[in-house]
Formats: sequence, C-alpha cells, structure tokens
Amino acid sequence: MSETRERTGAIEEDFTEDPRYAASRREMIISFVYFGVYTFVLIGVAWLIGGGKDADEIGFILGFPDWFFWSAYVGGAIFSVVPYFLIKYWFVDMPLSASGEDSQVGEYESPERRSGEPSPQD
Repeated sequence: MSETRERTGAIEEDFTEDPRYAASRREMIISFVYFGVYTFVLIGVAWLIGGGKDADEIGFILGFPDWFFWSAYVGGAIFSVVPYFLIKYWFVDMPLSASGEDSQVGEYESPERRSGEPSPQD
C-alpha cells in the first residue's frame, strides 16, 4: 500500500493541469448562470404580469395572453441575442486536440485531402 502512495505522490507532483480545464470550467459557470437568469426572468415576468389575475383581467397581444407574449416572445427574443455577446466577449476559442494542434482526420477532412490531391499547404 505504501508503494501505491509513493507512485501516486510522484504523479501528483509531476501533474500540471491543462489550462483548457480552467477555461472550460469558467464557460460552464457562465452558461449555468445565463440559463438561471433566463429562467428566473421569464418566470418573473410571466408571474408579475399574469399571476393572480382572473381570466377577465388578462389582456391579449396578437392573440396571446399578455403575460405569455412578454415573457415567452419578447423575453425569448432578448435572451436569444445575449449568447452572441457571451461567446464573443467571454468564451475562448481553443483547440480540442491533445497536442494543441488542430488535425484534420476522418469525416472532417477537407475534400481535396480525401480525394488524394495535394492541398496548397503541402
């Protein structure tokens, strides 16, 4: 058992965490916060406009109840634009290959490479 601890201790000393893990963790937290805020705002808007009202008191916009129109359509439209800015300013474009280089293999290979013709880069 002590031999196992010695080996794992040596591995832990040599281990350096890939910086992509930190970026991925940060992007995951941003995504969860975004969906939490999205859900909270849409439920809040729907409840504030239509919550506790009788059926006679509910107004209609374009044939939809006003609480549904403002929460689902307008809120959905606003929150459909927000991910563009999140990705543009907060997310990082990173290679997914282990070596840090993007390699073209399999179905993602360019048509020239699949046909056997040399590409201009060769």
